[in-house]
Amino acid sequence: MNVVFRCCVVLALWGTFAAGQEVTSRTWVISERAGGRSIPNPNSTLAMASLLRNSSVQKELRLSDDQRMQINKLLRDSRGSLTVSVVENPPDTVDVGYLMELERLLKKERLEEVISTSQLDRLKQLAFQIEISRVGLPTALIDGFFGQHIGIGESDKGAIEIVAKSIAEKAERRIAKLNREALEKFVELLTPRQKQVVDKCVGKLIYIRDFVPKGGTVIVEPNDLLSLAQLLVIETVASQLRLDKAERESAMAVLARMKQDIRMSASVKTATERTEKIGLARQVAEEKIVEILDPRQIDRLREMGYQVELSRLGLVQSLCSGCLGRQCDITDEQKREIREKGVGIVSQLDRDVTGVLEKAIASIGDNLTTAQKNAAAKLIGSVFVFKEDWDTQSYGIRK
Repeated sequence: MNVVFRCCVVLALWGTFAAGQEVTSRTWVISERAGGRSIPNPNSTLAMASLLRNSSVQKELRLSDDQRMQINKLLRDSRGSLTVSVVENPPDTVDVGYLMELERLLKKERLEEVISTSQLDRLKQLAFQIEISRVGLPTALIDGFFGQHIGIGESDKGAIEIVAKSIAEKAERRIAKLNREALEKFVELLTPRQKQVVDKCVGKLIYIRDFVPKGGTVIVEPNDLLSLAQLLVIETVASQLRLDKAERESAMAVLARMKQDIRMSASVKTATERTEKIGLARQVAEEKIVEILDPRQIDRLREMGYQVELSRLGLVQSLCSGCLGRQCDITDEQKREIREKGVGIVSQLDRDVTGVLEKAIASIGDNLTTAQKNAAAKLIGSVFVFKEDWDTQSYGIRK
Protein backbone atom coordinates (compact mmCIF):
# COMPACT_ATOMS: atom_id res chain seq x y z
CA MET A 1 0.00 0.00 0.00
CA ASN A 2 1.49 3.30 -1.04
CA VAL A 3 0.85 5.74 1.77
CA VAL A 4 1.42 9.48 1.43
CA PHE A 5 1.01 11.67 4.49
CA ARG A 6 0.16 15.33 4.28
CA CYS A 7 2.94 17.79 4.96
CA CYS A 8 0.69 20.82 4.78
CA VAL A 9 -1.16 21.29 8.03
CA VAL A 10 -4.33 23.05 6.90
CA LEU A 11 -6.08 20.41 9.00
CA ALA A 12 -3.87 20.35 12.05
CA LEU A 13 -5.19 19.79 15.55
CA TRP A 14 -8.71 21.11 15.26
CA GLY A 15 -10.97 18.68 13.38
CA THR A 16 -14.69 18.35 13.84
CA PHE A 17 -17.44 15.75 13.86
CA ALA A 18 -19.97 15.11 11.17
CA ALA A 19 -23.41 16.38 12.06
CA GLY A 20 -25.04 14.11 14.59
CA GLN A 21 -21.88 12.28 15.70
CA GLU A 22 -20.72 12.53 19.31
CA VAL A 23 -17.94 11.22 21.48
CA THR A 24 -19.02 9.36 24.58
CA SER A 25 -17.08 9.13 27.82
CA ARG A 26 -17.36 5.35 28.23
CA THR A 27 -14.06 4.25 29.70
CA TRP A 28 -14.31 0.73 28.30
CA VAL A 29 -14.53 1.91 24.70
CA ILE A 30 -11.45 1.00 22.69
CA SER A 31 -12.01 3.76 20.17
CA GLU A 32 -14.78 6.06 19.04
CA ARG A 33 -15.41 7.10 15.46
CA ALA A 34 -14.72 10.60 14.18
CA GLY A 35 -15.81 10.71 10.58
CA GLY A 36 -14.18 7.46 9.60
CA ARG A 37 -11.06 7.94 11.74
CA SER A 38 -10.95 6.36 15.18
CA ILE A 39 -10.41 8.31 18.39
CA PRO A 40 -7.83 6.37 20.41
CA ASN A 41 -8.64 5.48 24.00
CA PRO A 42 -5.43 5.92 26.03
CA ASN A 43 -6.56 3.05 28.28
CA SER A 44 -6.70 0.61 25.36
CA THR A 45 -3.62 -1.44 24.50
CA LEU A 46 -5.06 -2.12 21.04
CA ALA A 47 -5.62 1.58 20.36
CA MET A 48 -2.08 2.42 21.48
CA ALA A 49 -0.55 -0.35 19.37
CA SER A 50 -2.54 0.76 16.34
CA LEU A 51 -1.29 4.34 16.70
CA LEU A 52 2.25 3.05 16.45
CA ARG A 53 1.65 2.32 12.75
CA ASN A 54 1.27 6.05 11.98
CA SER A 55 4.33 7.64 10.36
CA SER A 56 4.33 10.85 12.38
CA VAL A 57 3.87 8.91 15.64
CA GLN A 58 6.77 6.61 14.75
CA LYS A 59 8.95 9.62 14.03
CA GLU A 60 7.99 11.37 17.28
CA LEU A 61 8.78 8.24 19.33
CA ARG A 62 11.92 7.53 17.30
CA LEU A 63 10.95 3.92 16.78
CA SER A 64 13.64 1.69 15.34
CA ASP A 65 13.05 -0.47 12.28
CA ASP A 66 13.07 -3.50 14.56
CA GLN A 67 10.36 -1.97 16.79
CA ARG A 68 8.19 -1.23 13.76
CA MET A 69 8.49 -4.85 12.63
CA GLN A 70 7.63 -6.15 16.10
CA ILE A 71 4.56 -3.91 16.34
CA ASN A 72 3.25 -5.11 12.99
CA LYS A 73 3.86 -8.70 14.07
CA LEU A 74 2.10 -8.07 17.39
CA LEU A 75 -1.03 -6.78 15.67
CA ARG A 76 -0.89 -9.49 13.01
CA ASP A 77 -0.55 -12.28 15.57
CA SER A 78 -3.46 -10.91 17.61
CA ARG A 79 -5.72 -10.85 14.56
CA GLY A 80 -4.59 -14.35 13.66
CA SER A 81 -5.73 -15.60 17.08
CA LEU A 82 -9.28 -14.28 16.77
CA THR A 83 -12.11 -16.68 17.54
CA VAL A 84 -13.81 -18.34 14.57
CA SER A 85 -17.07 -16.49 15.18
CA VAL A 86 -15.34 -13.14 14.84
CA VAL A 87 -13.33 -14.17 11.81
CA GLU A 88 -16.44 -15.44 10.06
CA ASN A 89 -18.24 -12.19 10.78
CA PRO A 90 -15.69 -9.42 10.16
CA PRO A 91 -16.96 -5.94 11.02
CA ASP A 92 -18.05 -3.48 8.37
CA THR A 93 -16.14 -0.66 10.07
CA VAL A 94 -15.67 -0.84 13.82
CA ASP A 95 -17.54 -3.62 15.62
CA VAL A 96 -17.33 -3.53 19.40
CA GLY A 97 -17.19 -7.31 19.79
CA TYR A 98 -14.43 -7.59 17.22
CA LEU A 99 -12.36 -4.89 18.90
CA MET A 100 -12.89 -6.22 22.40
CA GLU A 101 -11.76 -9.65 21.25
CA LEU A 102 -8.59 -8.09 19.83
CA GLU A 103 -8.14 -6.12 23.05
CA ARG A 104 -8.35 -9.32 25.07
CA LEU A 105 -5.73 -11.01 22.91
CA LEU A 106 -3.35 -8.05 22.81
CA LYS A 107 -1.87 -8.01 26.30
CA LYS A 108 -0.36 -4.81 27.66
CA GLU A 109 2.72 -6.74 28.71
CA ARG A 110 3.44 -7.69 25.11
CA LEU A 111 3.36 -4.06 24.01
CA GLU A 112 5.67 -3.12 26.89
CA GLU A 113 8.13 -5.70 25.59
CA VAL A 114 8.34 -3.80 22.28
CA ILE A 115 8.53 -0.15 23.36
CA SER A 116 10.16 1.45 26.38
CA THR A 117 8.29 2.92 29.33
CA SER A 118 9.15 6.44 28.21
CA GLN A 119 7.90 5.71 24.68
CA LEU A 120 4.64 4.31 26.05
CA ASP A 121 4.15 7.35 28.28
CA ARG A 122 4.74 9.66 25.33
CA LEU A 123 2.42 7.56 23.15
CA LYS A 124 -0.42 8.13 25.61
CA GLN A 125 0.23 11.87 25.41
CA LEU A 126 0.07 11.67 21.62
CA ALA A 127 -3.23 9.79 21.88
CA PHE A 128 -4.84 12.76 23.62
CA GLN A 129 -3.40 15.12 21.01
CA ILE A 130 -4.72 12.90 18.22
CA GLU A 131 -8.16 12.95 19.81
CA ILE A 132 -8.03 16.77 19.68
CA SER A 133 -6.83 16.54 16.08
CA ARG A 134 -9.71 14.34 15.01
CA VAL A 135 -12.65 15.79 16.93
CA GLY A 136 -11.59 19.34 17.76
CA LEU A 137 -10.55 20.92 21.02
CA PRO A 138 -14.07 21.93 22.17
CA THR A 139 -15.45 18.41 21.68
CA ALA A 140 -12.37 16.77 23.24
CA LEU A 141 -12.85 18.91 26.34
CA ILE A 142 -16.61 18.55 26.65
CA ASP A 143 -17.30 14.98 25.50
CA GLY A 144 -13.95 13.30 24.92
CA PHE A 145 -11.37 11.23 26.73
CA PHE A 146 -9.26 14.37 27.24
CA GLY A 147 -11.94 16.26 29.18
CA GLN A 148 -12.83 13.13 31.11
CA HIS A 149 -9.23 12.59 32.24
CA ILE A 150 -8.64 16.17 33.37
CA GLY A 151 -11.89 16.23 35.33
CA ILE A 152 -14.23 18.48 33.35
CA GLY A 153 -17.53 18.30 35.21
CA GLU A 154 -21.03 18.96 33.92
CA SER A 155 -21.08 22.37 35.60
CA ASP A 156 -17.86 23.36 33.79
CA LYS A 157 -18.87 22.37 30.28
CA GLY A 158 -20.99 25.32 29.18
CA ALA A 159 -18.44 28.03 29.93
CA ILE A 160 -15.45 25.99 28.73
CA GLU A 161 -17.14 25.11 25.44
CA ILE A 162 -17.71 28.80 24.61
CA VAL A 163 -14.11 29.71 25.42
CA ALA A 164 -12.69 26.67 23.60
CA LYS A 165 -14.62 27.46 20.41
CA SER A 166 -13.37 31.03 20.42
CA ILE A 167 -9.76 29.95 20.94
CA ALA A 168 -10.05 27.23 18.27
CA GLU A 169 -11.47 29.67 15.71
CA LYS A 170 -8.58 32.08 16.25
CA ALA A 171 -6.11 29.23 15.88
CA GLU A 172 -7.82 28.08 12.69
CA ARG A 173 -7.55 31.52 11.12
CA ARG A 174 -3.88 31.74 12.02
CA ILE A 175 -3.12 28.26 10.66
CA ALA A 176 -4.93 29.09 7.39
CA LYS A 177 -2.78 32.23 7.10
CA LEU A 178 0.40 30.22 7.71
CA ASN A 179 -0.58 27.76 5.00
CA ARG A 180 -1.28 30.55 2.55
CA GLU A 181 2.15 32.03 3.28
CA ALA A 182 3.79 28.62 2.76
CA LEU A 183 1.91 28.11 -0.50
CA GLU A 184 3.07 31.53 -1.72
CA LYS A 185 6.69 30.49 -1.17
CA PHE A 186 6.13 27.57 -3.53
CA VAL A 187 4.24 29.74 -6.01
CA GLU A 188 7.33 31.96 -6.31
CA LEU A 189 9.04 29.00 -8.00
CA LEU A 190 6.43 28.99 -10.79
CA THR A 191 5.94 30.98 -13.98
CA PRO A 192 3.48 33.94 -14.07
CA ARG A 193 0.94 31.77 -15.93
CA GLN A 194 1.27 28.96 -13.43
CA LYS A 195 0.82 31.42 -10.55
CA GLN A 196 -2.47 32.55 -12.08
CA VAL A 197 -3.60 28.92 -12.38
CA VAL A 198 -2.83 28.27 -8.69
CA ASP A 199 -4.72 31.39 -7.61
CA LYS A 200 -7.71 30.44 -9.74
CA CYS A 201 -7.73 26.81 -8.60
CA VAL A 202 -7.24 27.39 -4.87
CA GLY A 203 -9.06 30.68 -4.35
CA LYS A 204 -9.27 32.03 -0.81
CA LEU A 205 -7.59 29.48 1.41
CA ILE A 206 -9.67 28.60 4.47
CA TYR A 207 -9.35 26.24 7.39
CA ILE A 208 -11.40 23.12 6.63
CA ARG A 209 -12.49 21.12 9.63
CA ASP A 210 -11.94 17.71 8.18
CA PHE A 211 -13.12 14.16 8.51
CA VAL A 212 -13.38 11.15 6.23
CA PRO A 213 -16.84 9.54 6.32
CA LYS A 214 -17.32 5.81 6.16
CA GLY A 215 -16.42 4.85 2.61
CA GLY A 216 -15.38 8.45 2.00
CA THR A 217 -12.86 9.50 -0.59
CA VAL A 218 -9.39 10.67 0.34
CA ILE A 219 -8.85 12.98 -2.61
CA VAL A 220 -11.52 14.38 -4.88
CA GLU A 221 -11.23 15.13 -8.59
CA PRO A 222 -11.81 18.91 -8.92
CA ASN A 223 -13.03 18.60 -12.51
CA ASP A 224 -15.62 15.95 -11.61
CA LEU A 225 -18.73 17.46 -10.02
CA LEU A 226 -19.87 14.16 -8.50
CA SER A 227 -16.46 13.64 -6.93
CA LEU A 228 -16.54 17.18 -5.56
CA ALA A 229 -20.04 16.69 -4.18
CA GLN A 230 -18.64 14.17 -1.68
CA LEU A 231 -17.07 17.13 0.14
CA LEU A 232 -20.53 18.40 1.08
CA VAL A 233 -20.51 16.05 4.07
CA ILE A 234 -17.82 18.30 5.59
CA GLU A 235 -19.43 20.94 7.78
CA THR A 236 -16.95 23.68 6.84
CA VAL A 237 -17.51 23.10 3.13
CA ALA A 238 -21.28 23.22 3.44
CA SER A 239 -20.99 26.37 5.53
CA GLN A 240 -18.80 28.05 2.92
CA LEU A 241 -21.43 27.32 0.29
CA ARG A 242 -24.21 28.45 2.67
CA LEU A 243 -26.08 25.21 2.25
CA ASP A 244 -28.80 24.47 4.77
CA LYS A 245 -29.37 21.04 6.28
CA ALA A 246 -32.07 20.09 3.77
CA GLU A 247 -29.83 20.94 0.80
CA ARG A 248 -26.95 18.92 2.23
CA GLU A 249 -29.20 15.95 2.87
CA SER A 250 -30.59 16.18 -0.65
CA ALA A 251 -27.09 16.15 -2.13
CA MET A 252 -26.09 13.16 0.02
CA ALA A 253 -29.26 11.33 -1.02
CA VAL A 254 -28.41 11.92 -4.69
CA LEU A 255 -24.94 10.42 -4.23
CA ALA A 256 -26.31 7.48 -2.24
CA ARG A 257 -28.86 6.70 -4.94
CA MET A 258 -26.19 6.93 -7.64
CA LYS A 259 -23.96 4.48 -5.77
CA GLN A 260 -26.90 2.11 -5.34
CA ASP A 261 -27.70 2.25 -9.06
CA ILE A 262 -24.06 1.61 -9.92
CA ARG A 263 -23.97 -1.42 -7.61
CA MET A 264 -27.12 -2.77 -9.21
CA SER A 265 -25.53 -2.41 -12.65
CA ALA A 266 -23.21 -5.27 -11.73
CA SER A 267 -26.07 -7.69 -12.38
CA VAL A 268 -26.39 -6.84 -16.09
CA LYS A 269 -25.18 -9.37 -18.62
CA THR A 270 -22.69 -7.41 -20.73
CA ALA A 271 -19.96 -4.87 -20.05
CA THR A 272 -21.52 -2.51 -22.58
CA GLU A 273 -24.86 -2.53 -20.74
CA ARG A 274 -23.11 -1.98 -17.44
CA THR A 275 -21.17 0.99 -18.80
CA GLU A 276 -24.39 2.50 -20.13
CA LYS A 277 -26.17 2.08 -16.80
CA ILE A 278 -23.27 3.63 -14.90
CA GLY A 279 -23.16 6.53 -17.34
CA LEU A 280 -26.91 7.09 -16.95
CA ALA A 281 -26.69 6.94 -13.15
CA ARG A 282 -23.94 9.54 -13.15
CA GLN A 283 -25.79 11.77 -15.60
CA VAL A 284 -28.96 11.76 -13.51
CA ALA A 285 -26.99 12.44 -10.33
CA GLU A 286 -25.05 15.31 -11.86
CA GLU A 287 -28.23 16.94 -13.13
CA LYS A 288 -29.72 16.80 -9.63
CA ILE A 289 -26.58 18.24 -8.02
CA VAL A 290 -26.70 21.14 -10.48
CA GLU A 291 -30.26 21.77 -9.32
CA ILE A 292 -29.02 22.05 -5.73
CA LEU A 293 -25.88 24.13 -6.33
CA ASP A 294 -25.68 27.32 -8.40
CA PRO A 295 -22.64 28.06 -10.64
CA ARG A 296 -20.89 30.20 -8.00
CA GLN A 297 -21.26 27.47 -5.40
CA ILE A 298 -19.84 24.91 -7.82
CA ASP A 299 -16.84 27.16 -8.52
CA ARG A 300 -16.19 27.58 -4.81
CA LEU A 301 -16.62 23.84 -4.23
CA ARG A 302 -13.99 23.21 -6.89
CA GLU A 303 -11.57 25.54 -5.08
CA MET A 304 -12.11 23.64 -1.87
CA GLY A 305 -11.46 20.40 -3.74
CA TYR A 306 -7.96 21.67 -4.48
CA GLN A 307 -7.57 22.83 -0.88
CA VAL A 308 -8.47 19.38 0.42
CA GLU A 309 -5.84 17.90 -1.90
CA LEU A 310 -3.26 20.37 -0.58
CA SER A 311 -4.07 19.45 3.00
CA ARG A 312 -4.08 15.68 2.51
CA LEU A 313 -1.18 15.30 0.10
CA GLY A 314 0.83 18.27 1.31
CA LEU A 315 2.08 21.23 -0.69
CA VAL A 316 4.99 19.38 -2.27
CA GLN A 317 3.05 16.28 -3.29
CA SER A 318 0.07 18.25 -4.58
CA LEU A 319 2.27 20.34 -6.85
CA CYS A 320 4.45 17.44 -7.98
CA SER A 321 1.94 14.58 -8.28
CA GLY A 322 -1.55 15.90 -7.66
CA CYS A 323 -4.36 17.48 -9.65
CA LEU A 324 -3.06 20.99 -8.87
CA GLY A 325 0.34 20.23 -10.33
CA ARG A 326 -1.18 18.69 -13.44
CA GLN A 327 -3.44 21.70 -13.87
CA CYS A 328 -0.36 23.95 -13.70
CA ASP A 329 1.73 21.77 -16.05
CA ILE A 330 4.60 21.58 -13.55
CA THR A 331 7.78 20.54 -15.36
CA ASP A 332 10.22 17.90 -14.12
CA GLU A 333 12.82 20.58 -13.43
CA GLN A 334 10.31 22.54 -11.36
CA LYS A 335 9.37 19.39 -9.44
CA ARG A 336 13.01 18.86 -8.46
CA GLU A 337 13.27 22.45 -7.20
CA ILE A 338 9.96 22.18 -5.33
CA ARG A 339 11.08 18.99 -3.60
CA GLU A 340 14.49 20.43 -2.69
CA LYS A 341 13.17 23.69 -1.25
CA GLY A 342 10.01 22.11 0.09
CA VAL A 343 11.80 20.39 2.98
CA GLY A 344 12.71 23.71 4.58
CA ILE A 345 9.38 25.38 3.83
CA VAL A 346 7.32 22.53 5.29
CA SER A 347 9.59 22.18 8.34
CA GLN A 348 9.13 25.87 9.10
CA LEU A 349 5.38 25.53 8.59
CA ASP A 350 5.26 22.66 11.09
CA ARG A 351 7.18 24.72 13.64
CA ASP A 352 4.88 27.71 13.15
CA VAL A 353 1.75 25.56 13.47
CA THR A 354 3.14 23.95 16.62
CA GLY A 355 3.58 27.43 18.09
CA VAL A 356 -0.05 28.29 17.32
CA LEU A 357 -1.26 25.09 18.93
CA GLU A 358 0.87 25.55 22.04
CA LYS A 359 -0.49 29.07 22.47
CA ALA A 360 -4.07 27.87 22.00
CA ILE A 361 -3.70 25.08 24.55
CA ALA A 362 -2.09 27.51 27.00
CA SER A 363 -5.06 29.84 26.54
CA ILE A 364 -7.41 26.99 27.39
CA GLY A 365 -5.39 26.34 30.53
CA ASP A 366 -6.09 29.88 31.71
CA ASN A 367 -9.77 28.92 31.94
CA LEU A 368 -9.27 25.70 33.91
CA THR A 369 -8.77 25.09 37.60
CA THR A 370 -5.20 24.60 38.79
CA ALA A 371 -5.77 20.85 39.12
CA GLN A 372 -7.31 20.61 35.62
CA LYS A 373 -4.54 22.72 34.11
CA ASN A 374 -1.83 20.57 35.69
CA ALA A 375 -3.58 17.40 34.55
CA ALA A 376 -3.89 18.74 30.97
CA ALA A 377 -0.21 19.65 30.84
CA LYS A 378 0.75 16.16 32.02
CA LEU A 379 -1.62 14.41 29.61
CA ILE A 380 -0.52 16.33 26.52
CA GLY A 381 3.16 17.03 27.10
CA SER A 382 4.94 18.88 24.30
CA VAL A 383 2.79 19.56 21.26
CA PHE A 384 3.57 17.81 18.01
CA VAL A 385 1.95 18.21 14.58
CA PHE A 386 0.00 15.02 13.91
CA LYS A 387 -0.31 13.97 10.27
CA GLU A 388 -2.69 11.33 9.02
CA ASP A 389 -1.40 8.58 6.77
CA TRP A 390 -3.51 8.56 3.62
CA ASP A 391 -3.74 5.66 1.21
CA THR A 392 -3.51 7.35 -2.19
CA GLN A 393 -2.51 4.42 -4.37
CA SER A 394 -5.88 4.29 -6.10
CA TYR A 395 -5.43 7.92 -7.15
CA GLY A 396 -2.18 7.27 -8.97
CA ILE A 397 -0.20 9.32 -6.44
CA ARG A 398 3.36 8.29 -5.70
CA LYS A 399 5.77 9.56 -3.06
